[in-house]
Amino acid sequence: MERREILFSAKAVEDGRWVEGYFVMRPEPVEDEYKAYIYQDFCSPFDSQEIVEVDRDTVCQFTGLQDIKGVEIYESDIMCDENGERYTVEYENGTFCLVESGTRSGFRISQEIVDKLGLCCVDNIFDKEEKQKRKEMMEKCSLLKETDIGYNNMKMENETTKKVDEMIRIVDELLSRIDRIRKEES
Repeated sequence: MERREILFSAKAVEDGRWVEGYFVMRPEPVEDEYKAYIYQDFCSPFDSQEIVEVDRDTVCQFTGLQDIKGVEIYESDIMCDENGERYTVEYENGTFCLVESGTRSGFRISQEIVDKLGLCCVDNIFDKEEKQKRKEMMEKCSLLKETDIGYNNMKMENETTKKVDEMIRIVDELLSRIDRIRKEES
């Protein structure tokens, strides 16, 4: 049996970037709960390296496979085949599966299947949700444009684009804080 490295990826709590490495849950003495972390070097002492706190709801395990472009495939990735069919990578019953979009039917994923179907990683479920939030925010901004509040018929200048991006970032940050508070309360 071939041994493989068991790696994970997740979104950093601090800035939302994706980090990859080894996953660990550590108890927090003050808050009496466990927090999720990813660290880079399995052989180095734990306290001597960069350890990134991650959102434990976004932790995804590496499948050990690569798509047709050589990109590592993780649990919760959204894959697209040569015909445009979309699949989500899920971990079920001790194995990674490809689940067709809009269904609950799936099948075991292997490198042979990835190559045969021409699968390419196009997104993941967490970024897709984030993009949906951004889209909704932009639609709200569009309503402001229609009422002519400083957008001059949708011709956004560079400075205005920066302000909208900053506003979206702040809203995303607030939504993340609200989600964390709701989780703490439940």
